[in-house]
Amino acid sequence: MTDFQATLFRKFSNLVCVDSTHKTNEYGYKLITFLVAGDFHNGQPVAWAITDTEDTSAYSEFFKAIKVRVPESDVRIIMTDDDPTVIQPFLESYPNAVHPLCRWHVDRAWQKNLFALVHEINHKAEIYQYLWMLMTADDCHKFQD
Repeated sequence: MTDFQATLFRKFSNLVCVDSTHKTNEYGYKLITFLVAGDFHNGQPVAWAITDTEDTSAYSEFFKAIKVRVPESDVRIIMTDDDPTVIQPFLESYPNAVHPLCRWHVDRAWQKNLFALVHEINHKAEIYQYLWMLMTADDCHKFQD
């Protein structure tokens, strides 16, 4: 983590996203990216790790190194693809963080299950529309309506 990246992390440590690449090189290495949501909620990478394994110990070492580099960071929200090998070690380093599911992954799971479980096309469309309205409701009144 460069000094500039550490400064970004200090400033925007409230929300972080963690994801990794899969099967993108001939050696089987994974690139883990740790990013924050910047001024305009655009992703700003602040740390990377290259690893040959994606187990909890690899993530644990990665998150501990970030915490050592920026000990005053106060992460409140972590977004991931819901991989338990990421969440558990992250919460060890940042115990006050919460882990909502990523909207893209929730949507993908809904679509997959709708196609598998609902066979009538009109029902699929109607159910999906209601699910989408629930997910995108930005206040309690819209959610309850």
